Amino acid sequence: MKVEGTCGEVEIPETANGWELYSTMPGSNLAAKRLAKAAEKAVRAETRGEAIKIMGTALTKEAKYGARDTEPRGHAEHILEKGRGGSFAWTI
Repeated sequence: MKVEGTCGEVEIPETANGWELYSTMPGSNLAAKRLAKAAEKAVRAETRGEAIKIMGTALTKEAKYGARDTEPRGHAEHILEKGRGGSFAWTI
């Protein structure tokens, strides 16, 4: 899905494969949809701190699907950087 953030438009994945979650695990596509909703909310958040909290909480909640692994976390960082501007490396 394409979302307009505070700094520009960003593409947010909506599937387990798109987020690079454990895609063969039952429930992983639902986890991906929840991550997409959180990312949408984060790129529109009023503050950088709020965006980090929203995305970090979502990644932790979906950790059993691999959301805290390097690849999904990298997707989240890229989404925030593109949608909000600035660097989010190692913040979530």
